Amino acid sequence: SPSRLSPETLARWRAFEKDVAAHEQRHVDIHMSKMEEFERDLGNVTAFDCDSLEETLTWRWESSNSFDGLAQATFHVSELLTKPGLSWPSGRIRTPLIRCCPGPEPTPDFSGLEPTR
Repeated sequence: SPSRLSPETLARWRAFEKDVAAHEQRHVDIHMSKMEEFERDLGNVTAFDCDSLEETLTWRWESSNSFDGLAQATFHVSELLTKPGLSWPSGRIRTPLIRCCPGPEPTPDFSGLEPTR
């Protein structure tokens, strides 16, 4: 429960939770932007028959997904380069919440904590 955490750790947890929500929302925003581009691009599709239409749509869908993936990866790299407390190339993101604790990799007990909205 939150009452078992020190005020400092609880504050760090709340800040971490807020950062994660903002991070994930950015992923949603990037994806929605790419889907809007895809929808606009559909207005320019022309085809002479069903096979060429399917081929064109498949190519555009796959291209759109590639650009979405690239935008998502670019977002991650920009965060790694600009936010304190993140490390790379270990592949793990170490948060200030975890880094606050001395000693070996701690595993804080967050059972009983409810996400804030």
